[in-house]
Amino acid sequence: DYDAFSVVRVNTNLLKSLGGRGVWVKLTSNKKTIYRNALGRGGAGGIIKECIELDYDSRLDLDIKTAPDNEGFYPCEITIEPASFIERFVIAYFKHPDPRFRITYQISFVSVLLGIIALGLGIISIYK
Repeated sequence: DYDAFSVVRVNTNLLKSLGGRGVWVKLTSNKKTIYRNALGRGGAGGIIKECIELDYDSRLDLDIKTAPDNEGFYPCEITIEPASFIERFVIAYFKHPDPRFRITYQISFVSVLLGIIALGLGIISIYK
């Protein structure tokens, strides 16, 4: 899967209520929160509406310690909702599990901040 650590798969019918394919969603369980990209899965071998597909590390991050049932599902209470603007562009990217993505975003964020500071100093120097 694309970047397996940043994906949660949900039933395709649920995607529209979350904002569509590839949007950042907030998953909360046991007072712990993670952010993942929502992708769908339906059809043959699909996911029933009450289930989501998480990778092992996401399950650990959410502190889901239940044993699997007879069908291999891990029963738990998870809240899934679209991430807000701030959560999407700050928290989700800064806590992204893939270091290639996270470090690149952090460097670009610092570059933008330094550019804003340089612009401000440039404007100040023009008027002095």
